[in-house]
Amino acid sequence: MMSNVSALIIGSGYNAHGLARSLHAVGVPCYGFDDSAAPLLEKSRLFHDRQLVSSALTFEAKRAALLTWVEQLPNPVVLFPTDERWLVDCLEHSDRYQRAGVVIPCANPQAALLCADKTRFKQWCQQQRVCTAKAIGYGKGDSWPAYQRVVEGMSFPIVVKPTTKGDNQTALGFSFYELFETVPDFLAWADARGSQGPSCDILAEEFIAGPVTSLVSLQGYVDRGGNILASQYRKLSQTEGFLGCGNVAQIEACDAELLRLTKSILGKLGFHGFFDIEFKLSGPRNTPYLIEINPRACMLNFAATRMGCNLPAAAISDMCPELKLELPDVSIPSEPWVWCRHLPHLVDSLRATASVRPVLWASGFAKHWWQPLAGKRRNDPMLMWRDVSPYRNLCGYLLGKALRKCLQKCFRLRAAAKPGNGHRPGEGRPVATLQASSTNRAA
Repeated sequence: MMSNVSALIIGSGYNAHGLARSLHAVGVPCYGFDDSAAPLLEKSRLFHDRQLVSSALTFEAKRAALLTWVEQLPNPVVLFPTDERWLVDCLEHSDRYQRAGVVIPCANPQAALLCADKTRFKQWCQQQRVCTAKAIGYGKGDSWPAYQRVVEGMSFPIVVKPTTKGDNQTALGFSFYELFETVPDFLAWADARGSQGPSCDILAEEFIAGPVTSLVSLQGYVDRGGNILASQYRKLSQTEGFLGCGNVAQIEACDAELLRLTKSILGKLGFHGFFDIEFKLSGPRNTPYLIEINPRACMLNFAATRMGCNLPAAAISDMCPELKLELPDVSIPSEPWVWCRHLPHLVDSLRATASVRPVLWASGFAKHWWQPLAGKRRNDPMLMWRDVSPYRNLCGYLLGKALRKCLQKCFRLRAAAKPGNGHRPGEGRPVATLQASSTNRAA
């Protein structure tokens, strides 16, 4: 078992928990760092120590605090950023991190940075003739009205998402992505961003039709020899809930064609390190459309460990080859199984069916909650009897956030019901206004 290396994990979500659990299995001491207001891993027994800094600090101050702490940890320190903004910072300022004794499992930062910038990555896909959806990016300094006119010419529905996750995306009015069915829907959202547009870069991408189960991803690690260790999962639910997109996924053996395509794309990029590559299968022949590549350990990374692919251990062995790594025996499931965040899935199912009429609520909730889980063995990686603190923290966080949402909604309804507000409760923006806005922009 290894003891002469440390793992520093940035983050507090399922990504970080999965990495820590995988590394704990091979005897690597884990340390945590986070600037989140929801420290789900506080007091977790998987970590030797964790340091939290205020989310109000500037990013430069957070980086300084991180590097100061790194110097106190046993070297070498292998860094695992689970947040995309931290990943980009590590790659753009790798010299600063390396001087502090940090090992970053990414030998080709330019390829990872290209994948992290969704607009540049889409342009690369078009140049390389990779099958992907048409997309148009917006950057700071671009003309917001001109961008809207270009987007109006796209085939709707479209999906809008931040170019880099975590980069001031609260200004968008949504957390991860938003689906716009029609041009007026998009223009109404664009109007709310003001004449100058959002304060972060975004990407508008044509939506590829298909059920949620047509979203298939391969997560893995590419070592410095170009060898790929990968596991595959298929989404069974797609909700933009309190903890991100998708609470339920089916873990299955890698599809040979998707694995071949993944190797080809990553080879063209000269990619090295963690990846989570997502495809949308569409059409009668299930043509794979490349959606994106996340150059970091994804939320389901512990599912790969359950399938015999301990990705963080592979990263340490790759970056520190002098260390001897003993992998424990793993009983690989012979049948597909379900990775599920049980509590978030329950809360999101309740939210998704909250507006359904009481007569139909029970059947709607049962379908939304139980249908993705039925018939397969299930596992929630954060639910551990030997380490109950993360799940207890998760319960408190979700219940508190749900309560705040309910109170905010109640206050809005009460304010809207007061006389003199100029509209009835629940009344939205007049249709005529939307139509006029669309007509004016077209003119």
